[in-house]
Amino acid sequence: MISASQSDSYALGPRKRKAEDLDAGAMFTAVLNRLRQHRRFAAIEQDDWEDAASEILLHAELPESAFPPKPFTDALAFYNDLFHKNTGDILVAEDSEPLPGADHSDHSPGNRYDEAAAALRENTLWKSVKEHVVMENETSCRTAIDLVLLTAMELAQQQIAESSDVDDALCARHSLEEFKSNSLHSDVREVRSWVVLHQELDIPNQELLPGMFLHGIFDYLLGVVPARKVRNVSKLAPTFLTWSAMYGFPELVQYIGQISASVAEAKARKTMSGKKAWAQVTAQGAALCVLTKRLSVINTLTDGVRWRFVRVTKTPDGLPPSQLSDMPSASSAPRRRTSNRLAEKVPARPTVAETKPFEAAQTRNFDIFHARDLAIILRLLELAILSSPEEFVKQAVAL
Repeated sequence: MISASQSDSYALGPRKRKAEDLDAGAMFTAVLNRLRQHRRFAAIEQDDWEDAASEILLHAELPESAFPPKPFTDALAFYNDLFHKNTGDILVAEDSEPLPGADHSDHSPGNRYDEAAAALRENTLWKSVKEHVVMENETSCRTAIDLVLLTAMELAQQQIAESSDVDDALCARHSLEEFKSNSLHSDVREVRSWVVLHQELDIPNQELLPGMFLHGIFDYLLGVVPARKVRNVSKLAPTFLTWSAMYGFPELVQYIGQISASVAEAKARKTMSGKKAWAQVTAQGAALCVLTKRLSVINTLTDGVRWRFVRVTKTPDGLPPSQLSDMPSASSAPRRRTSNRLAEKVPARPTVAETKPFEAAQTRNFDIFHARDLAIILRLLELAILSSPEEFVKQAVAL
């Protein structure tokens, strides 16, 4: 498809063009003018000129995109084309009032999240990271991220084991296969959903706007898979979980619907609050919306110490590209008549100014070395794994 320039910063240097310069009408007129300038076509009637121009465009091999795909790390250049501004914040209940029975000291946990946070702070690995790792760059921050994520995953798995409703909801949400109970143990409920962690997953090009393709690597993806798959792999001991052993091949993208949430890693602590990090985490969320065909997703930005939760949501303008290509555009009306066959091949597309397909909302930054914040981080990560993005926002403010 021929597509429009998304913004000046997204255009190819001096070759900046307006959106209407790339539509079907503009191409038709350009070809028609070239025909008129050619001596061999001087005697052709006006209507024949237009038919000839239509036929030339109809049989031409048109490029899929006017611009090359871009990685998530370049998202700042076209962030304003994708997102509405000032879309609000996600409030968290613990910021307004403490949980019942909770004490702000590290030694008096009042609920399961406080208890998990206290246990994590007493963990030998936690102490080693705190006392020996210089937390300044991408590699070093992963030591803290891994500890926090694995603790939250254990909390989520415990919830699944304790609640059949949670287990059933996850199976339905992620389209996990039906579980057939063992007749020898029919009185024992067997867990059907299992939480897994994927790292460094390369996401292929996703079209966020007509002609705008983004791709790149997700640092962490939290998913829910059939527990039976995990049990089957564990029988192959000694081994760790591998996607190929679970599904026979390593193409996780084919099972992307089983992803619950994602975590983006800030490259260094000083960049955590920068515009570039914000653009990247929201662009990743938008790509995950498109890839999973969901209305919204939860992404998390962290430098290992600070954590911020972000909900990315499709707006009414965030329609699939197939629907966008059929929408009329005032700026893309042909200057002269074109054949119906040409219009079908090169459909009119809306300009950038007419659409803002996504919006994003965020929590404040939480710090793992603040006793209260660590418990909040664990609770929100568990919510991101077990709940839909819509439920995440509602439950984040509820005790």
